[in-house]
Amino acid sequence: VHLYGDLECLIREDDPDQDFFLNVTHVQLHRRARAFTKLRKLILSDGKESNFSDQSCGNILLPLAMHPVYEIKSKSEEAYVVEAIATIGEIAKKLPWGKYNGTLQTLLNNLTRHPDQERFLIATMCAIIDAFHFDVDTGNSSDDSGTAATDEESTKGNGVWRSLNNRIIPKVETFLVKEKIDKHGSKSKCLRSSVALALMKLFQKLPIATFEAKLPKLVTVVCNGMQNKDSDERDTARDTISKMAVSIDLKYLPLILSSLSVSLCEGYKLHVRSAALHSILVSISKSYASPVIHADKEA
Repeated sequence: VHLYGDLECLIREDDPDQDFFLNVTHVQLHRRARAFTKLRKLILSDGKESNFSDQSCGNILLPLAMHPVYEIKSKSEEAYVVEAIATIGEIAKKLPWGKYNGTLQTLLNNLTRHPDQERFLIATMCAIIDAFHFDVDTGNSSDDSGTAATDEESTKGNGVWRSLNNRIIPKVETFLVKEKIDKHGSKSKCLRSSVALALMKLFQKLPIATFEAKLPKLVTVVCNGMQNKDSDERDTARDTISKMAVSIDLKYLPLILSSLSVSLCEGYKLHVRSAALHSILVSISKSYASPVIHADKEA
């Protein structure tokens, strides 16, 4: 029997206003939000008090933080739910693989069952993906040599990789694009920027050859998002590809430019391509540091 004694630091009998469990169940929303804020800061502090066990994180703290995401019913609760989602992301960094995998898979399966909470479930999914912290072994020797990896064999690698490659990544990729119907009944596909960026961060934590194998498809989906006739949706896709370009090595810039030229090749799309290229270069220029070139010493 686990008595969860490590959660004692969250109880404050001397000061009820600082008691996590009293605040997280309080009738006032701002008190509940404040409880999650304090819990998140405690976990981030990485001190002795925040050294919660796997059982405490997975069986007590995580369900408490997940509850608001499924139960949100009004706009006034959004700030409270945002705090809960941020806390879920920090708790996920402490979870063992079994609990992490189970939580993410359950969330992915529930996304289509709770359309009213879709926006917050997507945000929760991205927070959990951002918290990925496990060692991945794809079982491909090509990962060490840097040559392209293939997905031919789904049985290779450790359990983490098999679950990622066979279930999690394919399922998450289905949420990259959302189909919308306008007032005239026309259908259009809109990019979910947060999902694209979360996948990007996940791919960067994989072996280099696997990252290079996964990157082109993701870049293509984002570039295709700029074909949308809605200027707001194009802006979202443009900002996303700019953030992706900044987060990866410059050697992958030709891949992005090539994908842009294929996706945006005629009519108004040429102007969209120019704007996207300008946005990418401006974003890179803000973070790029030119290499130091040492002058040759005189003989």
